[in-house]
Amino acid sequence: DTLIPFLKSFGNHDAEPLYDIPELQKQLDKLLIPYLTKTLRGHTDWINLISWHHSGEYLASASGDKTIKIWNPRSGDCLQTLRGHTNWITSISWHPSGEFLASASFDETIKRWNPNSAKCLQTLSGHKVSVLLVAWHPSGKFLASKYFDGTIKIWNPYSAKCRSEERF
Repeated sequence: DTLIPFLKSFGNHDAEPLYDIPELQKQLDKLLIPYLTKTLRGHTDWINLISWHHSGEYLASASGDKTIKIWNPRSGDCLQTLRGHTNWITSISWHPSGEFLASASFDETIKRWNPNSAKCLQTLSGHKVSVLLVAWHPSGKFLASKYFDGTIKIWNPYSAKCRSEERF
């Protein structure tokens, strides 16, 4: 009974709260706990995004703590922590081969990582605004990024050169 008013008011910032948080938590626990298999703990700030490796064997999480963690979702173990961004990480994307991971951040950069070694292989920069999204082309040869100002760039992630830029 408490869940429905919560969902109806979700996103309506002017609405008065129609729910009791402790009661809502109890109801959500009843619904979700039977399906919960692992809790992955390790980030010290909000988790902004998660992304499955194409094999299903790994899960990457990006956080406001400026790190990306690579997890074994079966065991719950954190396998690697990728450090290098200086602000919140807003997006992550696995390369189609699974060999690389790309990340975007409020620090105005995109990074290409080797998730096995936790090393940053390359930093792509060239804007003075936050990067919101990053996505690999299915061929793995290009990387697309969307910036806070509406600009979309297509990168060659191996040469760090921007191939095209459009502002919407």
